[in-house]
Amino acid sequence: MESTMLTSQQIGGIIVRRLHMDSVDCRSFSEDFLSFVQGCIQHIDESVLRRITRPELYDTDDSVEVCFFQAADNVSDDELEKEYVRHGLVPVNPYLLARVNENDPGFPIGYPNLTVWKDDEGWHFVSFEQEIEGLIVSVQSSPGGHLGYYWFAGLRKQ
Repeated sequence: MESTMLTSQQIGGIIVRRLHMDSVDCRSFSEDFLSFVQGCIQHIDESVLRRITRPELYDTDDSVEVCFFQAADNVSDDELEKEYVRHGLVPVNPYLLARVNENDPGFPIGYPNLTVWKDDEGWHFVSFEQEIEGLIVSVQSSPGGHLGYYWFAGLRKQ
């Protein structure tokens, strides 16, 4: 993945990361993502990785605000969907979440983060968290819920 500039601010419990995008064709997510996670501890279900929807092409003039929030406690997938609505967000595409974590390798140390999506096979997630062993990257089908210590990533509804 090519580098992007990253700025950050926190507003009322929501962390906002602004990605200033290079001209990147995000449709090559699988190859870029696997290249990025080389050297990480990986829990990747290849069939789920192939199901990730690719975002559109971003121009060099584009910037994207990725917002992070925490739920009050552990949440089911359906409860998390309601939390996104309550915050005026939609889940961020996993490619953009990977870009945030690539550009700030320290971010998942204090802010283990993930995004979710739903398709005809059910709920899935991509997560980034730092453990003693190193950065752990997971791409999996959802077990039915998520732990409350995660910061959930989203984009503001258009």
